[in-house]
Amino acid sequence: MRPDGLAPTVAPEAAGIYVHVPFCRKKCVYCDFHSVENEEERIDDYVDAVVKELTGQAGALRGRPVVSLFFGGGTPSLLEGEQVARIVATVKQEFRFARNGEITLEMNPESVTPQKALAWRLAGVTRASLGIQSLADGDLATLGRIHTAAQGRQAFEALKGARFPHRSVDLMFALPEQTEREWADTLREVLDWGPDHLSAYELTVEPHTPLFGMVERGEVIVNGAGERMFDATEAILRAHSFVHYEISNYARPGAACLHNLGYWELRDYLGVGPGAHSLVNGVRWANVKSLTSWLGRVGESGAAVAETERVTAGMRRTERLMMGLRLAEGIPFTADLKGPGIDGALEDGWLEIVGDRLRTTPRGWRLLNDLLARIV
Repeated sequence: MRPDGLAPTVAPEAAGIYVHVPFCRKKCVYCDFHSVENEEERIDDYVDAVVKELTGQAGALRGRPVVSLFFGGGTPSLLEGEQVARIVATVKQEFRFARNGEITLEMNPESVTPQKALAWRLAGVTRASLGIQSLADGDLATLGRIHTAAQGRQAFEALKGARFPHRSVDLMFALPEQTEREWADTLREVLDWGPDHLSAYELTVEPHTPLFGMVERGEVIVNGAGERMFDATEAILRAHSFVHYEISNYARPGAACLHNLGYWELRDYLGVGPGAHSLVNGVRWANVKSLTSWLGRVGESGAAVAETERVTAGMRRTERLMMGLRLAEGIPFTADLKGPGIDGALEDGWLEIVGDRLRTTPRGWRLLNDLLARIV
């Protein structure tokens, strides 16, 4: 285990694999991830292509140990158990997948049933990540979610019944009509369900989303209580023995998300699926976003790369700060990080050096975007 006991210790050369599942029954108004609506009839073709892309790209990791496989989206829970099982089997056949490797599937409540949950578990999924977001039906409607709070509760019960080793819940705070009391009540109820991991994200209004237009037109008012809700979240989760290990993530000992830790620690990863990104041996590449184009190109050559870039030392430094300072433990304070921006943030109490690591103070963590604007 890592010194903090939150996740297994992995070798420096260990990598992860990300499978982007682009299908959604309805896109949420706040989401800026690539997805397509009402194209579920293409899922079988998509799974065929994922298998072919994984096989075609296996050489990118050159026999390196793979410690995590993450199905993200989109709505990965639209996949049936046998489809997930086929992709998992391909990864284990084509890569050096660790015997105790982590396999995560993101799920939306409306597509979770006890039967599907058990099928996913039997397919090898070890971490079920359930996107509840809210337990208030009005909030869910504002977000464009197509499930109810009751469906969220039922979905988590299905995950408990399937006995996933890790059960995680995603929630959002600072929703337009949400009060601080409602947020605290939501947290306490979800904690009573017994998850071992919880992600709590402040609602962000991203450009080019329907929510951005709604705010611009005055149809939705941005909630100004985000900082107070952030502090309340930390206090409530700490009281329930959760460790706040990343700015938006909390876990019980041994339950941190190994795959996402790989991103924050800048470990290499291979991404497959339309719009997926990869970072391997200092080279970053992105797949074409169009589902149709991706299917065609993978069918022809086993790959669908749209753009490639080599990561420079300056880019690596910036990414270490932007990703690593999201972690409570921070990052090693190496010589290349020194400079006026860092010095100023240290003097102003936004950063601190503890041992040989650079990390944010509570103030710097709460205002991380402002801090990063100063130092990168």
